[in-house]
Order: sequence, then structure tokens, then C-alpha cells
Amino acid sequence: MTLIVIIVLGLSYLFNNVEVRIALGIIGGGFLLFTAYGLLVYPIKHMDRQVQFNPKQNSRNLPTLGFLTSFSNPYFTIWWASIGSLLVTESLAIAGYVGLTIFLISHWCSDLSWYILVSFLSCKSSLKFGSKPVKIAMYICGVLVVSLAVYYITDAILTLTRILA
Repeated sequence: MTLIVIIVLGLSYLFNNVEVRIALGIIGGGFLLFTAYGLLVYPIKHMDRQVQFNPKQNSRNLPTLGFLTSFSNPYFTIWWASIGSLLVTESLAIAGYVGLTIFLISHWCSDLSWYILVSFLSCKSSLKFGSKPVKIAMYICGVLVVSLAVYYITDAILTLTRILA
């Protein structure tokens, strides 16, 4: 919502600022490294023990974690500053705030549907095949996330060195 308000106020140009993109690349890449660490270490420490799920305890910080995960991803912000801002402004131009509301609800519902499908298939596959394929998938995802983090950080540093040179 913060990004959408920024876009509606006409401030999306901030995200095209080189300094902001460099900061997002370094901060986002660092957060991705932290995420990758969790993906690579969690299977070693926790996959062989039975997980006890307590919905109240496990979900209390989900909105904050979701915000931090999304906002620290450099391409999330770049997507909203470019394609997302175009979609927001077009929906506003076509149907005003009703159009914007329809766009946002449909966008969020598609995201939610996708994440529900991925979660469901992950759960079912781990129940059917056991923890070994899940461990392998987590390691592969961890390596891919490390690769993205290195790309974002390297791109930010190279951009900074070009500016300073």
C-alpha cells in the first residue's frame, strides 16, 4: 500500500533515481543473503524433527515479515515503479478510484491464489515423498537466492563505481 500511495501521489520517479536503486540493490541483496542462509541452514537443523505448528505463535509477525520480504526485494520496488505504476495510473485514468480498487483486489487475489497453490503443493509433496526432496528443493532455492543476492549487490556496486569514476 505504501508504494501504491507513493505512485498515486506521483512520486514513483523516486524509484528510478540511481541512488535509490543502488541502496535497494545493496539492502535487498543483503536481505536475500539472509533469506538464503535460512534456506540452506534450516534443513540441516530442523527437517528431521517433527514440527509443531502453533497458528497464534507462528503467524503473529507474518504481516511484518511479508512487508520486509517484499520491500527489500529490489525488483519488487522496480516492478511497482515501472509496470506497476503504469497499471495503477491506467486504472485511475480509466475508472478512477473504483478502477484502482478493482485492479488492486484482482492483483492481490491472483498473488494469494498463487501462494496458496505453491503452499498446498509443497505440503502435499512433503507428506507424500518425505523430507529428502524438500531438503533438496530448499538447497536449490537457497543457491538460487544467493545467486540473485550476488547479482543485485554486484549490480549496485558496479553502478556506484561507474558513478564515482
